[in-house]
Amino acid sequence: GNGGPGARHDWNATVGYKDQQGNNVATIINVHMKNGSGLVIAGGEKGINNPSFYLYKEDQLTGSQRALSQEEILNKIDFMEFLAQNNAKLDNL
Repeated sequence: GNGGPGARHDWNATVGYKDQQGNNVATIINVHMKNGSGLVIAGGEKGINNPSFYLYKEDQLTGSQRALSQEEILNKIDFMEFLAQNNAKLDNL
């Protein structure tokens, strides 16, 4: 069941672009990720102005969403790279 220290957290990764005021104009890609899954986004610059990548955490118990800090994002990426280098199975996270 949900709850407790073992509760799984899902991740939502969104790629979009914003206007000069910083408002989200369009969402290009929105991916729902379970724990342990990875996302790689590649593309050219043509046709996309001010591309932005933002990652936020959604609490499954409360439904609240909070943007991840740059440090949290880097920590997660570093951890995933560590697992990959050690041939760990990300699906088992």
